[in-house]
Amino acid sequence: MDYARFRSRLAAHILDILLMIPLLGLMIGIGAGNQSTAILLIPFQGLLLCAYTFYFHAKSGQTLGKRWLGIKVVTLEGGPIGYAGSFRRNLIMLCESLPWIAATMIAALHVTDAQFSALHGRAYTQLLKSLQPAWYPIVAKAFMVVLLAEIASIFLSKRNQSLHDFVGGTVVVKLPPRTQPHGSAPAPTEPVNT
Repeated sequence: MDYARFRSRLAAHILDILLMIPLLGLMIGIGAGNQSTAILLIPFQGLLLCAYTFYFHAKSGQTLGKRWLGIKVVTLEGGPIGYAGSFRRNLIMLCESLPWIAATMIAALHVTDAQFSALHGRAYTQLLKSLQPAWYPIVAKAFMVVLLAEIASIFLSKRNQSLHDFVGGTVVVKLPPRTQPHGSAPAPTEPVNT
């Protein structure tokens, strides 16, 4: 197997995040007029990327970013990872999301109606950050260490595996390049007489 390198994995992840921005913007727009709705949408915002990667890895081994860059998540034997493998592989991302969701919901519950109505964009984000529980910065730093370990493991493992690959029993492989454009007919092997 030809294992994907850090650069292509990172590029695919960035593409996937960019694809999520319109959905996050839509959720923020929906919650902008009503504080209760905004609070209810926080878990969806925190779990969006996790759910996206879980579904696409389970179905095809490729998120849209991975598909675009020609890489795929497979089992150590090269087969599909399925739902159970995708769940195991996404456990670390899920664990990283839950503290943010909890801290943001706690902070949002302390925002007054007047503050919610008056503050928008960056000012509202700064207010939420100031109202997060005291434990959250410590947890965020711990997950930064986990992120650094994730990156280091790609460079240190023989198969370029990240920690979540070890947990999921997976590897990310490079797919062979397509020899012809998708959907085109194969070139005839013999000339056709007309």
